[in-house]
Amino acid sequence: MDNVPPKPTTLPVQLDTIPPELKTLPRWVGWRWAYNANKPSGHHQGWDKPPLNSSTGTLAASDNPDTWGTYQQAVDFMRRESLDGIGYNLLGLEGVVVHDLDSCRDLETGEITPQAMSIVRLVGSYWEVTPSGTGIRGIAYGKKNGTRVEASKGGPLDGAQYDGSRGRYITLTGHTLPESTQDITDAHPGGIEAAYSLIFPARERKTGPPPNPDPVDLDDDDLLQKARAARNGDKFSRLWAGDTSGHGGDDSVADMALCGCLAFWTGPDAAHIDRLFRRSGLMRPKWDERRGDSTYGSITISKVLAEATEFYRPGGYRGNG
Repeated sequence: MDNVPPKPTTLPVQLDTIPPELKTLPRWVGWRWAYNANKPSGHHQGWDKPPLNSSTGTLAASDNPDTWGTYQQAVDFMRRESLDGIGYNLLGLEGVVVHDLDSCRDLETGEITPQAMSIVRLVGSYWEVTPSGTGIRGIAYGKKNGTRVEASKGGPLDGAQYDGSRGRYITLTGHTLPESTQDITDAHPGGIEAAYSLIFPARERKTGPPPNPDPVDLDDDDLLQKARAARNGDKFSRLWAGDTSGHGGDDSVADMALCGCLAFWTGPDAAHIDRLFRRSGLMRPKWDERRGDSTYGSITISKVLAEATEFYRPGGYRGNG
């Protein structure tokens, strides 16, 4: 093909250092670099790593277990067909959080950027170099606390944080970092949350007046009644009752969602949001657990207010910027 950029460098797979607990489950596929002319230029310059079924050699699907195989089948397939590597499917693996950090490692020196190394140290557990040698990937037991998955390009980190609830597969090289554990372990306390904040920093507000609104002239019960009668009233009522099913049963994500609803109705009033949240069915001891110099509840409210731009006012909402 004309004008096709060269295939990325590929690290040979080091089988002995792949976490043994992953090898026991039939979630494996092979993969080979494939050029995708429709993929935006940038990372890998249009080259993809589509998963391949080790039994048929056809494309596998990260949301279809019938296209996966055992670890040994994937290894044999890789060797037989001279593939570029093997991969592992995450679908349904609750309690596993993956961090993918791209374009953070120097291919020649192996030096990793300080921002990426901060996440390695915050999260802990298993970390390895990605196939191209220019990124790193970490796998840890824990719970994702936010809803965002892929970081915006041009930010301080080109990366992602995702969990096993999504249909996704990851490549594995076994090229572990010196800081890596041999097995997958629990993330350090608060590490996944801290990593999320680094990968997805709060969006800066557009230039405009600071969010110092006049107090909402309604008592709490009247405000809650308005929230229940609004267009998203059903969603609000379920969250208020403590129902997290609309957020995959993820308590932390549900907390953020309810605080987002409350922020609209109270304005950016952290104390008011806190007072109402404590009356909700989502309130639990974790809300007051210490997180450094703050608490889980205060951090949750701060994250919500950092991105909130619309607030209720009689006669219509008020936008901020």
